[in-house]
Amino acid sequence: MTLHYHIGIEGGATKTVGVLLNSEGKLISRSETSASNPWVIGFEKTINLLINLIETLQKTENFGNSQNKLSAGLCLSGGDSPETKSRLSSGLTKRFPHINFFFATDTHGSIATCCQASGIVLIAGTGSNCLLVDRNGVAKSRCGGWGHLFGDEGSAFFITKKAMEMVFHWEDNFRYQSDKNFIKKITTVSKQSVTGVLTLQFQV
Repeated sequence: MTLHYHIGIEGGATKTVGVLLNSEGKLISRSETSASNPWVIGFEKTINLLINLIETLQKTENFGNSQNKLSAGLCLSGGDSPETKSRLSSGLTKRFPHINFFFATDTHGSIATCCQASGIVLIAGTGSNCLLVDRNGVAKSRCGGWGHLFGDEGSAFFITKKAMEMVFHWEDNFRYQSDKNFIKKITTVSKQSVTGVLTLQFQV
């Protein structure tokens, strides 16, 4: 009897979650690990992280049996270019030749999960991105997703960066009417002076 199993992986700039389901949609196993954006942590580290995650997920089943069929869908931040998909596919297929892999971005994964056909998704996590997909699955409009150096407006990183800028602008006398209470709060919470906040950010 041929048994069909499906692995689903969603990865971002903070964490990566994977699940193993049978053909009836029953959850067989679940595992979570750290960030998997290849443009942030590097391709080699991303591939090794995904290999470890997949190995953890399939420990409960015997996939050495040739009768069992296994597919995997990976929706990763930073995973939209053909180059990225090719490099990830090459590394994973070499380790798991018995798995059929499909790659998409984290935005496509959210739309596929929540919408029957076309849809729009707005991600505001560690990074941010917005995507509109038509009924044929074609991306028609995109805003954001350019990474923390050039974009990610509204994301956790963006908000934190702006907050830190206000701290140092205050120290440099670029002071605005709304800054005083904010500076007082942030230095109280971190138990640091304004300049001490900088030291805190670079401690290992």
